[in-house]
Amino acid sequence: MKLERAPKDGTKDKVWLTEDELLTICDYHEPCTDRWFAVNLYARSGLKTYEVTSVTQDDIDISDETVIHISGSESSPEPRQVPIPENVAYAILALDTEGPIIQKANRTVRSWVNKMAEDLAMQHNDRNWETISPRHIRNSWIDNLLKDGIPPIKIMKWAGLSSYRQFQTRYMDRRQEQMIQDERSKTNLF
Repeated sequence: MKLERAPKDGTKDKVWLTEDELLTICDYHEPCTDRWFAVNLYARSGLKTYEVTSVTQDDIDISDETVIHISGSESSPEPRQVPIPENVAYAILALDTEGPIIQKANRTVRSWVNKMAEDLAMQHNDRNWETISPRHIRNSWIDNLLKDGIPPIKIMKWAGLSSYRQFQTRYMDRRQEQMIQDERSKTNLF
């Protein structure tokens, strides 16, 4: 986990989770519970909180690729298809429910993440875990996709992002700095 403390200008800290850390939070809750679905939709499909609380069984499509259909919104006007792990998709389809699979307020879902973060901080004896929010999980999902070599345009489409410049500033520049540090560590000449 990499924590970037914000300057004292009112901006917030940034937390970047590794793929293993994302998988740790995915396995934190009992499978097929509201909390498990929420965290997996954040960490494995990069959904926003209001999207997590809007997912229905009708949004899941397993016909060709396993994807979740996300309707357009004010911030992301274009509808999009986002990959979803098969185990999460089939668990959603197995539910006996109508309407959204998580019928809780956005604030409640965010509080689940806060509680999980506090618990993980205690388990790992690492207070950095306490700073995790749904936004950090989504940003880490995007960062890990970049690290894995997924083309930026594809990630932007999945994430519902339209500004390439903003994407480059927020994610790609950071990833390039990390790649440079990684490469420099491979030699003793620097």
